[in-house]
Amino acid sequence: MEEATQALRRGIDLGRQWNNTESLTGGYTGLARVRLAQGDAEGALAALDELITALPQPINPLAERGLATVRVRVWLAQGRLEQVIRWRERAGLGPEDEPTYLLEPEYLVLARALLAEGRTAEALKLLGRLAAVVEAGGRRGRLVEVLVLQAVALCRQGQDGAAAETLVQALALAGPEGYRRTFIEAGPEMTNLLRRSPSPYAQQLLQALSGRPAVREAGVAKEGLPDTLSEREAEVLQLLTAGLSNQEIAERLIVSLNTIKTHVKNIYAKLGVESRTQAIARARQLGILVYGLSANP
Repeated sequence: MEEATQALRRGIDLGRQWNNTESLTGGYTGLARVRLAQGDAEGALAALDELITALPQPINPLAERGLATVRVRVWLAQGRLEQVIRWRERAGLGPEDEPTYLLEPEYLVLARALLAEGRTAEALKLLGRLAAVVEAGGRRGRLVEVLVLQAVALCRQGQDGAAAETLVQALALAGPEGYRRTFIEAGPEMTNLLRRSPSPYAQQLLQALSGRPAVREAGVAKEGLPDTLSEREAEVLQLLTAGLSNQEIAERLIVSLNTIKTHVKNIYAKLGVESRTQAIARARQLGILVYGLSANP
């Protein structure tokens, strides 16, 4: 990560020296993604703010839309659903649209937003159309991202067999190219799918997941955090946030209802709350991302 940061900084410096908009945009957005991968969401947003000040004004509308999609990815990582919904409403994109090449990044973020809102069926329809467009264009990296999101959505619908088949396709494309970040950022459903996969590359991804830093909001003192949630408790809280009942969570994680009730009780105790609404609010107040609550995800 440090080498990547240094290379991006050199590109940014050259972009400033030559007033090259493409170098500045690529450098700062790349820096934002690196910081997000390191768990520094506020640092990622700061990099995007730096880019806005560095670009010639007024900013090209298409470039501005591209910046917005990167910013929304950070908000999704932070659990800032209200900002994400406002972006979706302003962007004028819908799940019934036919995606075009230039707007593929925005539609991918829209699919992520729909999943975060619990609109899984709509996300799946959009991802199906995206998959057709991306595959026809031979854009392998983007297709991996679509397949990963499809697998997560299918898992949320309880279609575990279809989710596993979709994961097989994603791993077959990702392994030779070494794509990892999309899997690592996909949340607890993907972690569970990878655990059940016999693929050697799935095992590599699980090892990468074990060292993934949690994403936290800035300004939260460490002493203000609750007792660390276990990996399983973090997964349960993620699914609670998605609106699933205890029974649905038990079925999703393939454990008993009593086990889930115990996890929920422990979550409440560690967060110092008495209901799921309070638990979600408390987690967001502390700046803890629901899929990254554990110190050892």
